[in-house]
Amino acid sequence: MGINSLVDWIENECNAGVIETDIFTYPTKNVKELLAIDKQILNKSIEKFWQVLLEFQPDTIILYGSLTVDVLKKLLKDKDKQVEYFCKNEDGIEDIEKIFPFARFNIDSKNINVLACRHLMYYGRMGNSFEDLRRNIKKALSQDKENER
Repeated sequence: MGINSLVDWIENECNAGVIETDIFTYPTKNVKELLAIDKQILNKSIEKFWQVLLEFQPDTIILYGSLTVDVLKKLLKDKDKQVEYFCKNEDGIEDIEKIFPFARFNIDSKNINVLACRHLMYYGRMGNSFEDLRRNIKKALSQDKENER
């Protein structure tokens, strides 16, 4: 429900298209199940996510859940990407959610803003407790539209 509600909100409120994917492209019911999967399979899954980033080169990425933040940090390090972080490493996901952008890196000289938030299972139907995230998404998308001009 959370991811679908957020995607609907972005499409309707911001009039923007969304490509929804996961860092872990291997489907599981929960994190416990995910962490039980063979590491080689998970690494292949993460590599598929990287290929999606290279193909689409989005202006903005929204990560949900602290595990995805950690995995993206490691992925960018493994790919020798220079990343600019706008918060301290010890900040929790609730603090990172308030920052726009939380990080920025580039692919083929294109800047990509990274937003992050708590897991979207907490988003619910209206996302009322995600006001900081929604405000940051609006900032990111309006910045993206400015850059297109």
